[in-house]
Amino acid sequence: MIARLLSLLLVAAITGCATDYRANDQSIETRTYAGVDAVPDPVLQQTLELEKLGILSNITVMESHPVQIKATGPTRVLECISKPGGNWLPEYNECEYMNKSTCEQLGGTFNECESACRHNADAMVCFQVCVPVCSFNPEK
Repeated sequence: MIARLLSLLLVAAITGCATDYRANDQSIETRTYAGVDAVPDPVLQQTLELEKLGILSNITVMESHPVQIKATGPTRVLECISKPGGNWLPEYNECEYMNKSTCEQLGGTFNECESACRHNADAMVCFQVCVPVCSFNPEK
């Protein structure tokens, strides 16, 4: 009896310590968006990668040209990847190529000219190209 009680407490403690990406973002939605007319489709590829990371779920790919994708996840992530050129960087909690008004509406901080090499300090060559970036506080 005591062993069972201790094991239940241990499970409860471990479960309470586990983090879920979606727990940090109260704005979860299901959205349908289009892929692009490219092979391979970068929108579909990013969607599937984010599913593997547990950021998106319930992925449905509808056969059409371009494909239609239905996914559930944080609004800011879906907003990022469903727009042309949008690229979600989960390790930095930021979206490349999101426009300023959308970024601010979603509670992000917009920088219109970040370095393309900002996360690669060891880059041997870095083109001087501005990348618009919307950064999000991980606690939001």
